[in-house]
Amino acid sequence: MKLEFDKRYPVPARPEQAWAVLADIRATAACWPGAALTTQVDGRRYQGTAGVQVGGEPLRIDGVLELLGLDAVRRELRLRGQGDDAGRSTVSLELQARIEPGDQPEASALVGHAVVLVDGRLAQADRHLLVTVGDRLLAQFAENFRLAAAAVPAPSKTSERAGVNASALSSAGADSTLTLMVEAGQAPGAAFSQQAADGAGAAGGERTVATRAGALGALRRWWGGLVGRGGGTSGGTG
Repeated sequence: MKLEFDKRYPVPARPEQAWAVLADIRATAACWPGAALTTQVDGRRYQGTAGVQVGGEPLRIDGVLELLGLDAVRRELRLRGQGDDAGRSTVSLELQARIEPGDQPEASALVGHAVVLVDGRLAQADRHLLVTVGDRLLAQFAENFRLAAAAVPAPSKTSERAGVNASALSSAGADSTLTLMVEAGQAPGAAFSQQAADGAGAAGGERTVATRAGALGALRRWWGGLVGRGGGTSGGTG
């Protein structure tokens, strides 16, 4: 049975704060009611459990959560999860979530599209019941996410400029810096914070960059002079 969910939840926190939570897969997973990541398999995959109650019957899903993509420029996360309830039911999930500006200056929005496939015993349940359970879980997740995002310190003006530099750095290659750090097994949330810190240093060091550019130009002129003198001597003897 296939179920699809399209949701948009307001978040009383700025986009930078909300993205700091969404970019950290552990922080995002902690917002899901009854779920926990237990083991990090590699830079992209985690083992975990999720508990859910359907029609008065508790289910425990054990499986793997995989990070498919993390785009710092679009503030977008893509996940895939797959697990089973001791072989009685199987559940797979494809999730795409992103942070968008909110309706208010100091707010944002969590926008998501999820495709859920259920098989086995769980697929025999009423579709309306499964949709109701999914809506309830997503609403609880959104509420936990709001609280987590609101707890993130608001960025200063310096870190806002840093965010621009980090985005420019991320768009320079096929993968964002965050994704590269995830592949290296580092925590995405920590990577986001480091991007902000590095960007702040870059914003404060614009004068140093200009100085280095001037020195490089002088070196090029010096080298051109050497080549020019060499070329003139060669032409004279010819």
